[in-house]
Amino acid sequence: MAGVVTRTLHGMGGFTLVELTTVLVLVGVLSVVATSRLVPASSFEANDLSRALLAAGHLAQRTALARTDGTTTMEVAAGAGSVRISVGFDDGASSLLLSDVELDARGLGLAVSAGGLAGAIGAGDTLRLEYAGNGDLAAGALNAVTGSVASGVALGWQGEGPFELCVAATGYAHEGSCT
Repeated sequence: MAGVVTRTLHGMGGFTLVELTTVLVLVGVLSVVATSRLVPASSFEANDLSRALLAAGHLAQRTALARTDGTTTMEVAAGAGSVRISVGFDDGASSLLLSDVELDARGLGLAVSAGGLAGAIGAGDTLRLEYAGNGDLAAGALNAVTGSVASGVALGWQGEGPFELCVAATGYAHEGSCT
């Protein structure tokens, strides 16, 4: 068969596995950088605050159930652009700080509502919740003003949308409203 042309694959180029992997890694890095620039930090701060408040509420209730010989407290203190959430236990002889977390909370607008106890938690304000030995909420105070906790304590704040957390009268903390 004279005149038949044969082609080989030696002249055709393609991508190697190393080149494809390198491109995928670069696209991944660029997407992480672009996402961090496009998503506002306040949405992360609002989620962090939600998780920290929820964890502190659960810790306070579990501690109150386990240690009936004293007072378990959860405090939410606002500073200039930050929120400090702490859980403590005091049996009269000694006091323990079980958890203490400070979060960046600029522009989140933290507010509380519990019966007659309602309002914004601004810089210098402290919300204090006390738990009874059975894990229920026993008392609540915003600074020196006490309020009824019979229907629970609602906390709300802004971020990339409204956030709500409820510490029910039974002491159980959950996301959402108290109704």
